Amino acid sequence: KVIANAGFGSNNAKIYCYSTSEPTLNRWNIRNADGNGLRLNSAHISVQNSLLRGNTENGLYIQTSNPVVNNTNINFNGQAGIHMTTSASLPNFSSTVSSNNLYGIYYPTSNLSITKPLGTLTLTANTYNGICLPGGYITDSQRWYALPSTFPIFIMDDLYVGRYYDKCRLTIEPGNTIKMAPGKKIQIGYNSPYGGELYAVGAADSLITFTSINGLNGGWEGLIFNTHSDVYSASSVMNYCVVEKGNGFNLSVESTNTPAINNCVFRN
Repeated sequence: KVIANAGFGSNNAKIYCYSTSEPTLNRWNIRNADGNGLRLNSAHISVQNSLLRGNTENGLYIQTSNPVVNNTNINFNGQAGIHMTTSASLPNFSSTVSSNNLYGIYYPTSNLSITKPLGTLTLTANTYNGICLPGGYITDSQRWYALPSTFPIFIMDDLYVGRYYDKCRLTIEPGNTIKMAPGKKIQIGYNSPYGGELYAVGAADSLITFTSINGLNGGWEGLIFNTHSDVYSASSVMNYCVVEKGNGFNLSVESTNTPAINNCVFRN
């Protein structure tokens, strides 16, 4: 079954499913939409043996939905292979590939916890071949759970961690790789009323790496802690981390007592 060349439309999708567990899509070719290929909104459907290809935005757009996706290829879409509006969605993949898109997986906010998608999902040959975040502000405590090496986290703009008149914590689990866009930084705590913490504790055999997307020395603006980093008794820890390829510095610490650093490597 082929559905192709549909217009943008009010639902911005070739197929839009809302608040349903139907239909089952088996052997569908969903391609060349002026928008999203398949958009799910509170829809828990099954997609099998299908192709989501060449759509101008995302191949699969998932909004508070838990689809089962089996033996499906999501490729050559203009934005993400898989766009997830929230980490509350729990898609389950089996023998599914997201390839040759701009982003392998994309979330529109960084203020969320991240886990590896359920089941078997392969990311390959995407421009940003991993889980991509826009940067911005983390204002609630979040955890980026341990991901396989094939799922690095790309951050496309400056990232700030802090909560208004309080503190929040970003916890990064062992083995994760954080890749930053050129000219962009991570800052823990910002302005006087925003307290933030970074808890990046790896292991001797499972380091946490902060590096540049482009792989070049000077490819990002480093980790920054300053006078706002310990307001509201905020306290950060870095252990078994590699911080590399910053522009001018990898880590800047000024007028603060944090972070506590052990077993870390800073290099260019």
